[in-house]
Amino acid sequence: ASGLILAAVYSLILVQKAFYGRPQGHDGDHAGTAGKLQDLNLRELSMMAVLMLLTLALGLYPQPVIDTAAGALKHVEQLYAVVPAALSQANP
Repeated sequence: ASGLILAAVYSLILVQKAFYGRPQGHDGDHAGTAGKLQDLNLRELSMMAVLMLLTLALGLYPQPVIDTAAGALKHVEQLYAVVPAALSQANP
């Protein structure tokens, strides 16, 4: 159990360093900009809004996606239905 906790802590530290790293200006390159982030521009805000709305719509009404995948899932179901029948015939 402790290994699982230590692995989670290690991965969180690794992700934090990978995504956030050292702030700009920490080593004197851009003095005065350390820790400041730029706001999102209009293009980024609009893309985020579209993705949020699509995620919300899919969460509230997932049936169109389920209907789209129904044909492929029926084919997979048929494939897996054949395997137990073949195994029971092979081992009398």
